[in-house]
Amino acid sequence: MQNLRRLNLELFKKALKSGTSKDALELCLFAHEILSEKNTTVLKTLKRLDFLFHEFSAYVSEYEDSLEGISALNSFLFNTKGFKCSPGAIHDNDKIFISKVIECRHGHPLSLSLIYRELARRIHKSPVELVNFPGHFFIKFNYQHQLRFLDPSDCGRLLSVSDLQKKLTSRFGKAVVLSGTFLETPSETQIVVKFLNKLKAVYFERRQWDFLLVTLDMLVALEPERVVEYKERGLLLYQLGYLNEAYPDLDFFVSKSRPSPEIDKLKSLMTHLRHPDISPLF
Repeated sequence: MQNLRRLNLELFKKALKSGTSKDALELCLFAHEILSEKNTTVLKTLKRLDFLFHEFSAYVSEYEDSLEGISALNSFLFNTKGFKCSPGAIHDNDKIFISKVIECRHGHPLSLSLIYRELARRIHKSPVELVNFPGHFFIKFNYQHQLRFLDPSDCGRLLSVSDLQKKLTSRFGKAVVLSGTFLETPSETQIVVKFLNKLKAVYFERRQWDFLLVTLDMLVALEPERVVEYKERGLLLYQLGYLNEAYPDLDFFVSKSRPSPEIDKLKSLMTHLRHPDISPLF
């Protein structure tokens, strides 16, 4: 049995309950503060973002309209500061955490998009949002009554409708046609789920079970009705040797799931957890 270390989620839970901390960026920062065991704080990262924007304001003193401001932001971030998308970011949590991306100036497309969105919101008067596009993280905003799209992972390049269709075709083939569904705005919760799932994949690959466990804890706290995390957390606790802690998670998953061979196996495991001396595992 490994020593079970469960990091304190109080900061994250308070942020969820607070009416002022529903923003995806801040929730991702709270997650990093917990996972770094307060070596990196939300306040410190927000100050870094403020300083980055002050640098931009000094870089370009004025611009005629918000689109010109976006163009200036692209030049500042990607040319002057050297921000870029890192192709291998999925295997490195330092390329996912916002503060680390600000520090090293390259990272995962989602993290880069959150930084970009935060800075663009300070320039653009109308809402600046992420796009729920499959396999990509784009930014959208209104300019002169038209919806514009740009790609932070490609130096903020403006995208036409045909560009978006090409990306869909390259991923799914010609049968999939661009529609409004692909251009919807994800909820802030959905963005944080994507962020935490990136971290979950890294921690699983590295076999960092303590950090994987707390990431699953945050996913459950974020969306208590998402059943898959209960199964994953229950099985992880079981593998770590914490049978009593594993049972409630597996029980919740089974109670919410339809009958299947997998559910039958989990029921056998749960019986074994309750009666390990008299019930064989399978």
